[in-house]
Amino acid sequence: MDQPVIAPCCSEIVGCKGCMQKQLQSSNECIKCQRPCSSQSIIEVFGLQDLLGLIRQEKNQIERNAF
Repeated sequence: MDQPVIAPCCSEIVGCKGCMQKQLQSSNECIKCQRPCSSQSIIEVFGLQDLLGLIRQEKNQIERNAF
Protein backbone atom coordinates (compact mmCIF):
# COMPACT_ATOMS: atom_id res chain seq x y z
CA MET A 1 0.00 0.00 0.00
CA ASP A 2 1.46 3.34 -1.04
CA GLN A 3 0.89 6.35 1.19
CA PRO A 4 -1.57 4.86 3.71
CA VAL A 5 -4.13 7.31 5.09
CA ILE A 6 -6.40 7.50 8.13
CA ALA A 7 -9.94 8.83 7.86
CA PRO A 8 -10.80 10.90 10.95
CA CYS A 9 -14.46 9.86 10.75
CA CYS A 10 -13.65 6.26 11.71
CA SER A 11 -10.06 6.72 13.01
CA GLU A 12 -8.82 3.78 10.94
CA ILE A 13 -6.41 3.23 8.10
CA VAL A 14 -8.73 3.17 5.12
CA GLY A 15 -6.32 2.53 2.26
CA CYS A 16 -3.83 4.41 0.17
CA LYS A 17 -4.02 8.13 -0.48
CA GLY A 18 -4.72 7.70 -4.20
CA CYS A 19 -7.57 5.24 -3.64
CA MET A 20 -9.16 7.41 -0.99
CA GLN A 21 -8.92 10.55 -3.13
CA LYS A 22 -10.46 8.68 -6.05
CA GLN A 23 -13.33 7.52 -3.81
CA LEU A 24 -13.91 11.05 -2.53
CA GLN A 25 -14.08 12.45 -6.08
CA SER A 26 -17.12 10.29 -6.80
CA SER A 27 -18.63 10.34 -3.31
CA ASN A 28 -18.02 12.43 -0.20
CA GLU A 29 -18.20 9.31 1.96
CA CYS A 30 -15.50 7.35 3.74
CA ILE A 31 -14.60 4.16 1.91
CA LYS A 32 -14.79 2.21 5.18
CA CYS A 33 -17.62 3.65 7.33
CA GLN A 34 -19.62 5.58 4.67
CA ARG A 35 -19.80 8.68 6.88
CA PRO A 36 -19.18 12.11 5.34
CA CYS A 37 -15.51 12.72 4.62
CA SER A 38 -13.42 15.14 2.58
CA SER A 39 -10.03 14.83 0.93
CA GLN A 40 -8.77 17.68 3.14
CA SER A 41 -9.54 15.70 6.29
CA ILE A 42 -7.61 12.51 5.51
CA ILE A 43 -4.36 12.06 7.41
CA GLU A 44 -1.27 10.55 5.78
CA VAL A 45 0.58 7.92 7.82
CA PHE A 46 4.29 8.48 7.32
CA GLY A 47 6.83 5.76 8.10
CA LEU A 48 4.40 2.83 8.09
CA GLN A 49 5.81 1.39 4.86
CA ASP A 50 9.34 1.57 6.26
CA LEU A 51 8.27 -0.17 9.47
CA LEU A 52 6.47 -2.94 7.58
CA GLY A 53 9.55 -3.43 5.40
CA LEU A 54 11.75 -3.87 8.48
CA ILE A 55 9.30 -6.36 9.98
CA ARG A 56 9.28 -8.37 6.73
CA GLN A 57 13.09 -8.40 6.63
CA GLU A 58 13.27 -9.62 10.23
CA LYS A 59 10.66 -12.31 9.56
CA ASN A 60 12.57 -13.53 6.49
CA GLN A 61 15.83 -13.62 8.47
CA ILE A 62 14.20 -15.66 11.24
CA GLU A 63 12.75 -18.09 8.70
CA ARG A 64 16.15 -18.53 7.00
CA ASN A 65 17.84 -19.19 10.34
CA ALA A 66 15.20 -21.73 11.36
CA PHE A 67 16.33 -24.19 8.68
